[in-house]
Parts: sequence; structure tokens; C-alpha cells
Amino acid sequence: MPDLIVTPTVQSLTVSPTTTAITVDALPALTINQTIPLTYANSALGTNVSVSGTQFTTVLGVTLTAGTWLVWGELELTHSAAFVVSARISDLLATNVVASAEGTLRVGGYSLHMSISGLVTLAATDTMYLMAKGDVNITARATTIVNSLPGCTTIKAIRVA
Repeated sequence: MPDLIVTPTVQSLTVSPTTTAITVDALPALTINQTIPLTYANSALGTNVSVSGTQFTTVLGVTLTAGTWLVWGELELTHSAAFVVSARISDLLATNVVASAEGTLRVGGYSLHMSISGLVTLAATDTMYLMAKGDVNITARATTIVNSLPGCTTIKAIRVA
């Protein structure tokens, strides 16, 4: 393929016929100035939530508009004894499970921190929920055990398309 030389500077460049890849080699003077609008949504737990040992419990939710979103959740979980927990990010009825994980705490009295993330494409506005279910009733914490730091259980999303 022949080299492409663009002089003078142009505001846009259209490649025809359509190509699937363009390689730009060693252009130290190349500057791309583009504003990328980001839409961000988040929710943080304000008070501790009891998580069921028999069914998934909604811990937090975030409402998202139509589009493609990177969604991630952080869970801080505790119990006085050992436990196993499953967590997911999904719509309310779990027909659209974005991500899931499982964790085990082998000694009680400590906390287990879980982080899960995934991409979801929504055709219309919907709410994505951070949900959890233990093998016993456990607690999703609003603050850390040591120093009571906030923001340890959250759900966040950035619209990517």
C-alpha cells in the first residue's frame, strides 16, 4: 500500500474503500484533539444491608440509559463465622447477568472484598443491580471494619457507546 501524506493539516480524513485497520508509524507531531463525552453513574451503600442466605438480595442499583456501559461493583462482606457468597450485576429478574463471582471467607470476624465488572448494552433505560447471596445470612458493609471508611460497597458505570 502506498504511503499517505496529508498536507496541509486536515480536520477529518475519510478512507475509501473502507478499511478495518490503519497503522500510524512514528509521527511525533501527531496531535489528536477530540472531546469524548463521558456519562457516569454511581451509587454507594449508605447503611449496612443484610444479605440473605437463601436468595439473592439487592444491595445497590444504578439506572442507566440506552447504550453500552462498563459496569462494576465492589462489595465488602462480613459475618461472625466463615461463609461463601455469590455476587452478580444484573437486571432485577437476572435475565441479563452482566458479571458474577464467588468468594469464600474461611475465618469469621473479618471482611471479604469482591470486585466484579462487565459490559452491558441496553436498548432502553434499565436499572442494573449489585446483588449477593450467602450460604448463611451475611452483611454488606457501608464502611470498612477498621477506620469506618466509606465507599467500600458501590456500583458504578461509564457509558462507552
